[in-house]
Amino acid sequence: MVVKKFMKLLLVLLLAIVPFVGVDAKKNTTTTAKKEPIKLYVFYGETCPHCASLNEYLETLEKDATINYMFEVVKLEVWYNETNAEIMDKVGAYFKYDITGVPFYVIGEKYFSGFGENSKNVIVSTIKENYGSKDYKDIVSQVADGKIKVDSQTEEEDKKSSTIAIVTIGVTLFIVLLIIFGRSKSSDTYIEDEEVVEAPKAETKVAKKVATKKPAAKKAPAKKATTAKKTTSAAKKTTTTKKTTTKKTTAKKTTTKKTK
Repeated sequence: MVVKKFMKLLLVLLLAIVPFVGVDAKKNTTTTAKKEPIKLYVFYGETCPHCASLNEYLETLEKDATINYMFEVVKLEVWYNETNAEIMDKVGAYFKYDITGVPFYVIGEKYFSGFGENSKNVIVSTIKENYGSKDYKDIVSQVADGKIKVDSQTEEEDKKSSTIAIVTIGVTLFIVLLIIFGRSKSSDTYIEDEEVVEAPKAETKVAKKVATKKPAAKKAPAKKATTAKKTTSAAKKTTTTKKTTTKKTTAKKTTTKKTK
């Protein structure tokens, strides 16, 4: 009888404890479900030495039990896989970053380019920062699935190149028009210069004609001078005749006195 009573008490205690254990188990499962490993996306080239160094380091992290449960590596080769290359271009366009080489890797909303000794501490701190965070966003998967729509860098480069081509053509046409207009203007000024040069020539011809006529006008005073000379010579002759007549008269007077 005592054993039966003890068994009953034990069953009652178990029934009283089991519901609380189940709730705790559910709480634990829900908390672990929230903390899923985050994604670390690596865009790399097949024969890239820096990419190989990064992949080796990530393999060591995957073996580290203190952090390996926090992240999952997703490798995307871009040199021989055009689809992965397009995804990388779109991710770069989302971040407004011009990707010039690999490795290029993304953790949540943070991106990195290149790999060195300083990169190791940055990768670890970024994984711990995003693990279990409510602000964590898997940008690469959303871009790849089309949930985030962005133009790839190649499309943006095509747009830039087309605008540059249009601007270049416009500038070239403007320069050509300036050259043509400048030549036409220079020809007009040259014609005007020729007319200006010819006008003085006509004036010089008229001036020469006037100059040839002027000596004829100077001859008139010369004639007057000759007439004046003639008059003076005539006057001289009259004076001489007068002198001679006076002498003759005086001579006659003397002769008359002697006869008396």
